[in-house]
Amino acid sequence: MINNFIKLLSLLFFSIGFTLCCSAQSPKIISSQGTIPQEFLTPSSIKYKQTIEEYERNQRNKDDFKTKKGKEEFYLASNFNIDDLLQSGYALFNDELGKYANEVMNQLPISDELKKRKNPRIYIVNSNDVNAFATDQGIIFVTLGLLANVETEAQLAFILAHEISHIEEDHGFLLGEDRFKEIQKIARYQLPFLCLDNGDNGRAIYNAYILLKKYPDDQALKKLIAKALYMEVKRQRTADENSESRLSLYNHVNKMEGAIQRVEYIFKKMKARELTVLALKRNYEAWLDDPEDEQLNMAVHSLMVDLATHYDNLDKFSNKPRPKVDDSKPELKEEIEDGKELTREEKIKKANSNEVVDDSRLFAFVDYLDDEDFQNRFNKAKEIVTAREEDEGKSRRNNTYYMVNNSVSLDIDKIVVVNPEYVKLKSNKDRSVQYIQSEEKQAEFRNEIVEVSKMSNLDVKLLGLGELSGTDLESFNNLNELDTYFQQQLELPSQGLHPSTNQTKINDIAESYGTDYFLWTGLISVGRNKIKPLAVGLGVVFPPAFASRIFDKVVYNDDTFFYAILFDVKNGKRRALKLDFIDGSLTNPFMKAHLYDVFNQISSN
Repeated sequence: MINNFIKLLSLLFFSIGFTLCCSAQSPKIISSQGTIPQEFLTPSSIKYKQTIEEYERNQRNKDDFKTKKGKEEFYLASNFNIDDLLQSGYALFNDELGKYANEVMNQLPISDELKKRKNPRIYIVNSNDVNAFATDQGIIFVTLGLLANVETEAQLAFILAHEISHIEEDHGFLLGEDRFKEIQKIARYQLPFLCLDNGDNGRAIYNAYILLKKYPDDQALKKLIAKALYMEVKRQRTADENSESRLSLYNHVNKMEGAIQRVEYIFKKMKARELTVLALKRNYEAWLDDPEDEQLNMAVHSLMVDLATHYDNLDKFSNKPRPKVDDSKPELKEEIEDGKELTREEKIKKANSNEVVDDSRLFAFVDYLDDEDFQNRFNKAKEIVTAREEDEGKSRRNNTYYMVNNSVSLDIDKIVVVNPEYVKLKSNKDRSVQYIQSEEKQAEFRNEIVEVSKMSNLDVKLLGLGELSGTDLESFNNLNELDTYFQQQLELPSQGLHPSTNQTKINDIAESYGTDYFLWTGLISVGRNKIKPLAVGLGVVFPPAFASRIFDKVVYNDDTFFYAILFDVKNGKRRALKLDFIDGSLTNPFMKAHLYDVFNQISSN
């Protein structure tokens, strides 16, 4: 199955119609640059007030009460939702693609009145979706997926014009075909990396194989394929932990179209042990090519543990190449079986029948099965699996990495608190977010963290959007990387230590802050009528896989949820210091008490 998988992928991508060039140089991965625009940092409530003031000056007196109320609710939601995107790290600024898109837009017939009133501007969104959309603030968001898929500059110009006005005539190439092709090439190179970060592993592999036709020596793309296979193994493991059918992950396959459907279909048909062998093979080979890559080293260790759960030893794997099937037409001697002379085809089949092994995965590790490092890794993995099996008699809840233990002392001197959250939900039917109250409470929560940290023996660095200025580009990008890390870790299996897809960058961030320990903490507050609002609130902050683990265990008559999860970001080890459901609102003194308890558990004193 392993070899068949590789062959199918090769056949699948052979017919892709991209121009091939073995000597082509790979584009770079883009990111935000320069000074952070002020609109990325201005609180949403201030923008909302400015919008309402403008509305009152220009139009409010012309609208009836119902229209006024509807518009005010729209302005409230739109300002906060747009800011969520601006501050998520997915929206790029001062990047090469964004500058190009703005240049194209500036060639379009935009009225002076619109330029003065709305100041139309474009930000590129790190998404493989093919989309562009405008906002009432004058911002146009264009996805990388759209830039990668438009075939001409005129198509891009038409889409932008649709968002701001209309195309009055065919503009052809506004800035030149060469410039457009270069931008298109850069955009297409980003797609597999975006897909990997978003958990779309099949599409990541598909796009990477396409690009490898053009850039056959690109090591980043080869590593990406290995990482995507690793993440797919872990995605299936998480489904098993949550008592979900592995096949349920691929219910969408039959509705998919195009070549990408075949990759997802192969994932669906492969047995768990087959996918594990394939992922380990690709990751081990990638690590052999770059032994200094700690992320690959961690992935190999984790996958070796998975292999040890499927196989008691390595005896089932061959250290000799697969025997070749002799399909030539040699001169065959007469053979009699059951009184009849065998045909030529029967003689060939009989001659080869004792040599052929059908299971392709048994030959996956031929090149390094006798390697001492490979064998030692498997033996250590088997010890981990054996120890885990011996603990099966204990409560499953007590074995999870999300176990809450309020009596620990971790003896840690320094941590970074990452973008603390406070989400306040209404208790009415729509369970909507109370935007202004949430922003105000979040500011209070950040202040409490700073105040309590001064009373503890712990060196606490607060890394949040509220603490950034326009020149803090590196911190802004770090927040985006850490958010990706956190979301991925919560969706990975709770047993074991797992690197994320951006582990190398995370290691660099840890080095820059002088600590491996990063804390994610926050509160979700709801009114009465609580069960459904709590479920919605958990979904606002956490990915579904983790939210379901928490919600299945909660006491339903509480209305504030406080969480504090500490990660050693270099090895993925995690500890839930607080997962508390509190009856009633969490006042500032109680908030301080919970924070002090968290810091006390972490601190060396």
